[in-house]
Amino acid sequence: CDFCCGTGDILKEFQNKGWAVQGIDISEEYTEAAKKERGLPAAQIITADAKTHCFDTEFDLVYSWHSCLGYSTEEDDKGLIANMCKHVQKNGVLAIELYNLWAISKNFKEKINYQIQYNNILYTVTRECQIDITKQRMNQTWTYTSLLGKKVHTTSMRLYSPREIIIMLETTGLSRVEILDPSKEGIVIADTNSSRLLFKGVK
Repeated sequence: CDFCCGTGDILKEFQNKGWAVQGIDISEEYTEAAKKERGLPAAQIITADAKTHCFDTEFDLVYSWHSCLGYSTEEDDKGLIANMCKHVQKNGVLAIELYNLWAISKNFKEKINYQIQYNNILYTVTRECQIDITKQRMNQTWTYTSLLGKKVHTTSMRLYSPREIIIMLETTGLSRVEILDPSKEGIVIADTNSSRLLFKGVK
């Protein structure tokens, strides 16, 4: 089950591999895109608050990708992790992928530009970023430019340290918590240079 599934990109990959999938996101815009653009069945995509929604089943894998934590309060983030853990079956896995605070602070770039293609439309993306290490906060402005025009999106998020995330996970009752590098194939333990971290625990 994908908590904060967005437009369903990761869910679609799992479905293509033959997995039974379920996703939840609070944004109706995202869940509609998951159904219409990714072709995911409507019954498998729920528009609801992932911190409080109660499924009537447990899952062998509960995960959240693309830094779902840090956009709200610490209590909300703890609530999200607790609800995710609640829906992991015994001996199942909970996985959360996040930015690596230390790697970002070491390799910080105020501005980057790149291009992406989405729904056959080419976008030029400009990301402008400010980081306050003492407050562990990152503010970003994303500008998407295409033939359709320009769209600006801003975010402000708390950057948790690895130790803070481990404590949150262990507090919910998870064991054998590992920190892996999601950018590398296989089970690769992350280091301070890994730009993103995958926290994995077993219930």
